[in-house]
Amino acid sequence: MYAAASGVLIEPLADAWCAFSPLSGQTHLINDTSVAILEHLQAAGHATVADLCALLAEETGQPATEAVEMVAGALNTFVLAGLARCLPA
Repeated sequence: MYAAASGVLIEPLADAWCAFSPLSGQTHLINDTSVAILEHLQAAGHATVADLCALLAEETGQPATEAVEMVAGALNTFVLAGLARCLPA
């Protein structure tokens, strides 16, 4: 289970997005898919990899099973960047 880190700010920048993490003090350039994941975490409070895959499948029309590795990898990157946190089960 994952949640957005508190205070993460997301802003558009040209054809991409910037996400600022108050935990790390760093700003990261992210893509549309990453924004969808982070915004869903912020709105929902928390989500699993399966929840996020279902959301992306709904938005893209691709099977949720095709997004598992990408979503899991993105969440791990977000945790390391201070944009998200892993919640205890």
